[in-house]
Order: sequence, then structure tokens, then C-alpha cells
Amino acid sequence: MLVRIPCGVLDQAIGSTIDMAYEEVIASFMRSAQDRIDIAEAISTQTIEILKTLGRRNEEAKRKVLFSSHKSHSQMPNTLMG
Repeated sequence: MLVRIPCGVLDQAIGSTIDMAYEEVIASFMRSAQDRIDIAEAISTQTIEILKTLGRRNEEAKRKVLFSSHKSHSQMPNTLMG
């Protein structure tokens, strides 16, 4: 038995299916984009923390060098200091 479906109903069904497919593709793209944003933010945060740590270590090393240099100069005899 062959059932006749009116043309308008079939067009609506196909259009609805295509719309749903496009919506799913767009939603998938948006999820992928958000995943990439999240990864970029995590990498940025980790990089910033590493750079802060390196900066602090660098400043501490400079202070140690300056302190030890100042300390060694203050312990020299006056005749050698010029």
C-alpha cells in the first residue's frame, strides 16, 4: 500500500531535519571553540605562574649576589679597598 504524503508536509519534514542538523553542527563547533578557549586560558595561567616564579628566583639570586658582594667588600682591609 502506497501512502501519499502531501508535498508541503514532506518539505517541512526535510527542512526541519536540515535545520536540526545545522544546529547540531553549529553546537559542535561552539563546543570545540570553547574547549580551545579553555585550553588557551589554562596554558596562559600556567605560563604566567612559571614566569612569576622565575622572576622571584631571579630577584632572590640578584639580592644574594649583591649581599655577598657587599659583605666581602666590607670585610676587606682598608689598604686593599683603595
